[in-house]
This record gives sequence, C-alpha cells and structure tokens, in this order.
Amino acid sequence: MISHADEMMAGYLIDLSLITETRRFHVDVDTMVGMNYGSSQYWDEVAKGYAGVPWPDQPAPKRQKHLPPPGARIADVGWEIDRTRFQALFLDLTRAMPEQ
Repeated sequence: MISHADEMMAGYLIDLSLITETRRFHVDVDTMVGMNYGSSQYWDEVAKGYAGVPWPDQPAPKRQKHLPPPGARIADVGWEIDRTRFQALFLDLTRAMPEQ
C-alpha cells in the first residue's frame, strides 16, 4: 500500500495514465469545520450487503451496510495505480535540483 495520497494525486495530475483502474462509488466529503474536515467516505454504487451478498429486501442487522447520505455523489475513484511508474516519477521529482 502506498501512503502518499497527496503525492499520488499530484502524480496523477502530471500523468493521467498512472491510474490503471477506477471504480464508481457514492462519495461524501465532510465540509464542516472541525476534526474531520476534508475526510471522505464511500459506498458501493449498487448497494450490497457485507461480503458482497445482494442487498436484502428487509433490514438485516450485521448483514446490511449503511446507505450513503442523500448528498453523496457518484464518482469515479482511482483504485489502482502503476506503482513502479509512480515511484519512479516521485523519486525523479524529489531528487531534481532546483535551478539557482
């Protein structure tokens, strides 16, 4: 797992082909001022229960995931990145000497 989310986003803006797989999710970003400002949560685009079983017709505790809030939007989320190319780009950019 790569834990450089900001660096990955910057790399993606430089080279869009770094993202090799996207998935669609409902996404909600916390915009309220506080500890969680900017944090995001996501839910499957098509509702599924835990372990991928189809969504039950009747509520089923411990089998049913929470539904996304009404304001959550569907978004394409970068799911996989070409790690080798990202790491090479990251190292090239961090090793580059600034012009004097």
